[in-house]
Amino acid sequence: MSLKIVLKPDEKIIINQAVIINGKTKTEFIVENKSAILRKKDILKEEDAITPCKGLYYLLQMAYLFPESEDINLNLAHQLIEDIKIAAPSLSAQILHISLTLNEKNFYKALKDCQKLISVEEEILKNVC
Repeated sequence: MSLKIVLKPDEKIIINQAVIINGKTKTEFIVENKSAILRKKDILKEEDAITPCKGLYYLLQMAYLFPESEDINLNLAHQLIEDIKIAAPSLSAQILHISLTLNEKNFYKALKDCQKLISVEEEILKNVC
């Protein structure tokens, strides 16, 4: 199945580990094969992974983009999942859903679910601090 991507001027995207930066005009292209694709808005830098759920997102992102280190990143992610379940039992249902999605190797969906988890985590931290 093909994926149509429209990039805004100067927008960045990662496709299979290659960072692509669009020029000064809108660009439209089609990706014909299965590829790991993340838009700039969905990319988390390592230095921004400062909470447990953001750390989980970063590990999932690395597993998605770098299949050669997938096992290492998934092992670390599963350890962090266990830590999050202990520290924040209220997140257990969402964490379980992400775990099941990971078991199916559906990294993109796990990343999207983890973005929702980060939003919940931010609300929890806002009320604690």
